[in-house]
Amino acid sequence: MSGHGTKDYKASSKDYLVMIMTFVVGIISGFYLYVTAFAPQFDEFIGQTEEVYEDFVLEGTQYGGDRMGGTAPSFQVLENGSYRYLPYAAEGEVADAQEGVLPRALFNEVRQTLTVEGLEISSQIVTRGDCMSYVDGRDYTYNVTLDGEEYTLDTCTTALSSGSIMNTTLDKIWNYFETLE
Repeated sequence: MSGHGTKDYKASSKDYLVMIMTFVVGIISGFYLYVTAFAPQFDEFIGQTEEVYEDFVLEGTQYGGDRMGGTAPSFQVLENGSYRYLPYAAEGEVADAQEGVLPRALFNEVRQTLTVEGLEISSQIVTRGDCMSYVDGRDYTYNVTLDGEEYTLDTCTTALSSGSIMNTTLDKIWNYFETLE
């Protein structure tokens, strides 16, 4: 036997220096990858969900009719024309959200129709006895944010009349979303 491997190896100061430098380079490389790759993507994701839109937001929800047993359809349209639509889902089912951008012509028509004056008039509370949801029809609720002010419209409880230009334009949004289903 030649005695190989039986001698105790004692690490020299150079060995310790190599181990410390490897550790330091690993820490620096990891920090660099975190700052340049992970953190920007994570911030971009957070930014999409926390962005605040105050100039224009339109939210709509259906209620009544044959869809009382499930989750009613709803949508949200932002000031850049992007939307998120949740179609009807029967009880116990989960609706798949659909996202996209409204056609430019439809979005422009909505923006031109929803004026401060029109919203102030149409958001006034009224009492009706002929709501569509009373006779198995559908009514709609809209929350509109325009220039930082919030307005609530309802085809049953506010002055938003079924024959108005505003209601006709809002119906066009529902018609567009029904073509997506």
